[in-house]
Amino acid sequence: MGNEANMDEILESLLQEEQELQFKNFNEETAWQIGNRLVERAIQDNLPITIDITRGEHQLFHTSRPGTSADNDEWVKRKVRLVYRFGHSSFYMGQFLKSLGKSIEEVFLVPESDYAPHGGCFPIIRLMLAMPFA
Repeated sequence: MGNEANMDEILESLLQEEQELQFKNFNEETAWQIGNRLVERAIQDNLPITIDITRGEHQLFHTSRPGTSADNDEWVKRKVRLVYRFGHSSFYMGQFLKSLGKSIEEVFLVPESDYAPHGGCFPIIRLMLAMPFA
């Protein structure tokens, strides 16, 4: 029972973050500023990451650091696709599925090869209404 309660707290906390960490206005300049700050941090910490900021179908910022490959770009696409479909962060979706002990294929009948329920993609502006899973 303790693990179940802990997982419920984690999921609730992640949903709260999604509600709080929203931009009222978001444009190309905002994406550029955020992207540049993330790049500075990646350089400082020598992180091999890909950074992608997308609004709708429009990719506003994209870069890859040394140590990444085209596979990282594909992971980004799968995570973005997941966030747009479900309206939640890719980390939340991964934790939600973990709480059920099931895969995305089992619960939503969509292939993980198209939708990646793993951390890294976050909805920073609501383009749709999303209902939390109960």
